[in-house]
Amino acid sequence: MPVDSIAAAAGAFAGVAVDVSLFPIDTIKTRLQAPGGLFANGGWRGIYKGIGSVSTGSAPSGTTFGITVLTVRGNLFPGLREL
Repeated sequence: MPVDSIAAAAGAFAGVAVDVSLFPIDTIKTRLQAPGGLFANGGWRGIYKGIGSVSTGSAPSGTTFGITVLTVRGNLFPGLREL
């Protein structure tokens, strides 16, 4: 598998993993900060509501990030061995 494909797959996986794991925490934080507090804004129900669209968006952005880092690193440090 070419290095670009590995970077793309790793970036997509990392992006989805981070967003899926932290989405409920971010939802609870947002509800705590809203006027009325956690329970006035839905409590524990629906903390995963909207996770599909977040996951769908995080895969392409993670892929772009992985390839960009690999390309910039290759241009800045051409003698650096690929890991």
